[in-house]
Amino acid sequence: MDTLLYDILEIDLEPAITSVTFTSPSYQTYTVGTFAKADGKIYARCYIDELGEWRYQTDSEEVLIRCVAASPKLHGKIQTGGKNNRKLIYQDGTPYYMLGYECDWLFHIDDKTKTIPKTSILLNDIAQNKFNMVICNLWVNDTKWKYSGGRHTSYDCSNPIETPFKRNNDGTLNYDELNLEFFDKIDMIFDIAKDLEITIHLMLYVWNKLVAWPKLFSDQDNAMFKHVISRYAAYPNLIWDISKEALNAATEESIMAKCATVRALDPFKTLLTVHDDTFCRNNPETINLHSIQCWDYGIHDIMLNIYYTAAANPILNVEHGGYERGIYDVFMGSYDDPYICLERNYIIAFAGAYTTYYWENTAWNIVIWNRNDLLPAVQPKYHYYKNFYNYLRYMNYEKAYPVKAYSPCQMCMDDGKYYYYLKLRGTRCVTMNNKNLYIEEQVLEWYNPLTDEFMHTDTEGFRGYHPMQCPFGQEFSILRIKH
Repeated sequence: MDTLLYDILEIDLEPAITSVTFTSPSYQTYTVGTFAKADGKIYARCYIDELGEWRYQTDSEEVLIRCVAASPKLHGKIQTGGKNNRKLIYQDGTPYYMLGYECDWLFHIDDKTKTIPKTSILLNDIAQNKFNMVICNLWVNDTKWKYSGGRHTSYDCSNPIETPFKRNNDGTLNYDELNLEFFDKIDMIFDIAKDLEITIHLMLYVWNKLVAWPKLFSDQDNAMFKHVISRYAAYPNLIWDISKEALNAATEESIMAKCATVRALDPFKTLLTVHDDTFCRNNPETINLHSIQCWDYGIHDIMLNIYYTAAANPILNVEHGGYERGIYDVFMGSYDDPYICLERNYIIAFAGAYTTYYWENTAWNIVIWNRNDLLPAVQPKYHYYKNFYNYLRYMNYEKAYPVKAYSPCQMCMDDGKYYYYLKLRGTRCVTMNNKNLYIEEQVLEWYNPLTDEFMHTDTEGFRGYHPMQCPFGQEFSILRIKH
C-alpha cells in the first residue's frame, strides 16, 4: 500500500478494535482512536509526515505502508515559528499566509442531501480569491437577533435537519446515536478543502446559536467529542478551536478539560486555539494560536498591545466587527462598508496578526453560496482580499514585523530590507520625522490595495521631518521604502 507525504492514510478494521498504533520510519508511534462511518465499517486515520516505510499492527498481522512521494499541494500541518513565535508556517517550511473567511453554517449548507454541490461552489470561489482558512462550527442551529433578513429564501440555512446526532421519528434529537451520515458529509467538505489548500478552523462548540447541546461532559457529549477528534485529527488542513466565544457559557476549567482531551486523542499535535483573549492570555501553554475578538475603533493599538505583552503565540483576530454588508441584513456590526472592512484587515495585519473576513450573507445562517446569483454591484468585494493576500506574499509577511513608525501613520512593518507604511484614506502623504534616522535618495514604491496598482516616485535623501506625497492622492495605500 502506497501513500503520499503529508496526506491521510485511512484503513478499515474489525469492529472490535477501538484504537490502532502506527509506527513511522523513524520509529515515532501514533495511537489513534477508531470511528464508524454510515457504511457500518470501523476506520482509523493516520497523518503521514515521513517518507519511507510505515506500519501498524492488527490482531492477525503487521501491515506495511510506503510513503513514496510528496504531493505538490500538501505542505503538512500548520505550525508556529518566526521571530517571537508570531508566524504560521507549514510543516515543510512553506510560509502560511493565513487569510480567514467566516462561514459558521458551512456544514449545513447542503442540508438533507448526500452530496455537497452548494458547499463546493462556495469553497471553490473563495479559494480562487485566496482565502485559505474557513472558520466554521461543528453544529449551529439559528440566531436570536431581532433582525435577520433572508428568512425563508433558498439561502436560509437556519434550523438544519442534519446534526451530529440522529433524530427520532418525531424529529426530536436522539443523543444516544451519532448521525454518521452527517459526518460522512463533513468528510467530503474536508477533502474538497484540502484539495483547494483551505484550512478548516473548526469550532467544536458555540453557545449563542440556539444549539441543543447535550450536557457538557455527559456520556453523549463525550462520545461525540471523541468521534470528532478521532475522525479528523489526521487532516493536515485543520485547526482545532474548542468554542466560539468560549467563556460566554462555559468555565475556564471546562474549556481547559476539553483542551486536554484534544491533546490526549490527537497524537499529531494539530494547532489548537480557544476563541477568547482572556483564556489565551491565562493559558498560553495550552494553545498554539492566540484568538481574540475586538471591534474597537483603535484596533491597531489593541492588537499591538497583545503582540507586545501576550505570550509568544501567533495572533488571530477572529472577529473585528467588520461585516461587509450583503443584500440581506442578517447582523450589522460596527463597520459594514467594504472599504472600511478592508482597511481594518490591513490594520490588523500591520500589527503583526492574522485576520478574518466576514460577508454578511455567508458568515451566518443566510448563506448565498454562489455570489454570481447577484448583480455585480451587490456582490462581495472578494477581489480586494485576493490583492491583500498577494501583497502579504509580496512583502514577505513571514519576515515582516511591526516597528515604531516615526510617522503620524503609526502603522509600519519591517521585513529586514524595507519599511512598509500603511496610509489610510484622508491624507495625501506619508510623513516621517526622526532626526536619528537617515533615509537615502531612492525610488519609492506605492501600492493601491483597491486597484492592485503599483506606482513609483522619487525622494532625495533626508533626515528628520519629510513628507512623501502619494501618487494615489488621498486613497488608502502602502508605501515601501528602503532602510
